[in-house]
Amino acid sequence: MYKRQIWKYDPHWSKVFHLFEEILETLSDGVESMQAGGAERLFVNNTEVYPMVSLPYGSIPVHQLSSGMRRIIEIAYLVVWAAAESATFQTMTQRKAKKSITVIVDEIEIHLHPKWQRTVLPSLLKTVPTIDTLTADDIEFAETQFFITTHSPLVLSSIESAFDHQRDSVLMLDYDQVRQSVFLSPFNMPKLGSADAWLKSEVFGLSSSRSRVGEMAIDQARLFLTNNSKTSQFEIEYNLSRAIPDDDPFWVLWNLRNHISESRGGE
Repeated sequence: MYKRQIWKYDPHWSKVFHLFEEILETLSDGVESMQAGGAERLFVNNTEVYPMVSLPYGSIPVHQLSSGMRRIIEIAYLVVWAAAESATFQTMTQRKAKKSITVIVDEIEIHLHPKWQRTVLPSLLKTVPTIDTLTADDIEFAETQFFITTHSPLVLSSIESAFDHQRDSVLMLDYDQVRQSVFLSPFNMPKLGSADAWLKSEVFGLSSSRSRVGEMAIDQARLFLTNNSKTSQFEIEYNLSRAIPDDDPFWVLWNLRNHISESRGGE
């Protein structure tokens, strides 16, 4: 294949490419398996060849993949590029630099389907031993460090079981309006068990994981239960029925209140 013609003559770069193949498979495992394919010519009147990716249902040119798939490829490429460039720099300059690399990924969940948001960070951590095997002459990486930012509760919940309090840390980025400055503060990583719980944690600061309309309808209903609402019961129930599902836990409280009221009215 075309890719073999590119890499097979240089042992180091052949190892780099195999590393990319392995990391790509690791990052896509369990969601939609992707393997680095060859490079193919697609058009009769265009001699350009395009890199391909092998999927369970066929080979697709990289540029025709979904944004989420290209995001996974970008992360795999970024990790391998960082390791390879660091090794090459040390070899060419004959410097014995620190045997480590640092990879920064901003908002790792961008373009990713929720299925991938649940797996991308744990899978990325699984690639560390693979990255550490990359050598350039006598240089070998001893440590790979990731700095990952996210706004995804799925990403945070996915890492709970793999989080090592001795090795890993979570920092919250916030803005001080008084000092007009951005600051980082350490956050003790809890085990909340679900994305829903993370949304209602201090990290995201939401009072509810429901839709905004659903939250407003319930707030209105709670006011009614405390006799502090001028809205009719009929209107409240209409708003609730539009905003929350029939099996929402709030219906238990609402129906219990109505049952008690009817019982008292029948006495």
